[in-house]
Amino acid sequence: MFDIAIQTGAILAVIWEYRARFFRVDPKLWLNLIVAFIPAAVLGLAFGAYIKAHLFSAVPVASAFIVGGLIILFCRRKKAFLPGRRH
Repeated sequence: MFDIAIQTGAILAVIWEYRARFFRVDPKLWLNLIVAFIPAAVLGLAFGAYIKAHLFSAVPVASAFIVGGLIILFCRRKKAFLPGRRH
């Protein structure tokens, strides 16, 4: 329950910070978000115990942080060298 409360607080903080942008968004985007959420929710409910048992230990989390960080660095470096881009 603590995890849910913490995540809900974080989500509400982001929504509050970007509230003006959220309400200017095209209704089609909201529909697409809802449609994209449904399979994620179904898979999360179906495989929640497996995901929690195998992906929430130290090695997968650390690996995901490292890989994600490398991807961000690669994308930033790639973007910096695009033609016509000033630094």
